[in-house]
Amino acid sequence: MRIENINIQNFKGIKNGFYEFDSQFTTIIGDNGTGKSSILDALSIGMGTILMRTQASFGINGRKTRPLLKDEIRKIMVSPDNIELTDVTLNGQFIFQSEVQKWKREQSKTSKSLSYNNAMNLVNIGKNFADRIEENINLPLMAYHSTARLAGEIYGKKTSYEKIGSRLDGYYACLDPRSIKQKFISWFKTFEDSALKFNKDKTLYHAFTKTLATVIPEWQEVMFHWGLDDMVGKQNNGNWLPLSHLSDGYRSIVRLTSDIAYRAIKLNPHLGIDAVHKTEGIVLIDEIDMHLHPKWQQRIVSDLKRAFPKIQFIATTHSPFIVQSLKANEILNLDENNIDEHPDSMSIEQNALFMGVESKNSASFGNREKAALEYLSILNKKPNDKSLKRLDELIEISSDPVFKAKLKLERLAKFGKK
Repeated sequence: MRIENINIQNFKGIKNGFYEFDSQFTTIIGDNGTGKSSILDALSIGMGTILMRTQASFGINGRKTRPLLKDEIRKIMVSPDNIELTDVTLNGQFIFQSEVQKWKREQSKTSKSLSYNNAMNLVNIGKNFADRIEENINLPLMAYHSTARLAGEIYGKKTSYEKIGSRLDGYYACLDPRSIKQKFISWFKTFEDSALKFNKDKTLYHAFTKTLATVIPEWQEVMFHWGLDDMVGKQNNGNWLPLSHLSDGYRSIVRLTSDIAYRAIKLNPHLGIDAVHKTEGIVLIDEIDMHLHPKWQQRIVSDLKRAFPKIQFIATTHSPFIVQSLKANEILNLDENNIDEHPDSMSIEQNALFMGVESKNSASFGNREKAALEYLSILNKKPNDKSLKRLDELIEISSDPVFKAKLKLERLAKFGKK
């Protein structure tokens, strides 16, 4: 399963936009307020449509599809006292089992919910998952990792044992923006305990740890520590560190990788050691560079592609290091700034300029440069008390004593000792 395109009308800040996506990786870039996160939110509503009829199989906690929220309806301010709502329309195309699945969901300004009359094909796909759950059909993975992924927990703070459940548990809270760290750790704890006590087949356990090693090569080994009630990893220096002691960047990657791997294994256990590698699906990631060191930003895209080759990723970023790791067809630029060559053949400075940065130099450098140009411009004019005072102000902007001395000499040569 993958998303081919979406057309968004009157959703959040987007009046009307059509967006197409690469089959494996699309990174959305653009200035703040251009709608990067809004596109992911709209896509999650389309993905949630597939899960509508599986709700009865899910239970209650954390099993939300994805409704349209009140603050997501685009509003027009006619005047401070007159704010009008708009009609919201979302429509697009999924590709499922090589077939195009067109869908459309609408909500007029007088109605209270999105209609799904023109998206019943997606609803029936999800219903088919529930109806055939006991068969070895491959279930597509769906997940949305928003910027809240390191914030709230929705599953509880203590790691309990995972109860025997359905394959559909792999859709637990998959479109909820909050983190569910305890869910995959509970599975990991239960699986490891069963393997030790009851000699349970470790195939899926190895599929999980192998995936972590692909994305986090610094971890030689992974296990659950009962005393710490946490997942711990053995580093290259031989030290063991719990997940809770890692930096935000590390924890972000461990949680992201573990969540995707856990869902793939839970949804398709019949695929055995290949469960992670062969599971198809869609993963949305807002600000994929969040908390990551530039060195890790340069490799995270290739790591995710290698670890999850059948997953379609759609992410947002502000990082030129992320963009530099992409091909031109993997970029959706909302600033409409197109390039003729692949970003991975361009320098960081060129990528920063492509992303809308006005200069490759720092803002302070730009301010000093402007001050110097103004200073030299004043020198070419007839001096007066006001212009001489301005020269004194401009010369103090620079912190470079050599440069300040040069400007003073230029002034002395032009105006003498004034």
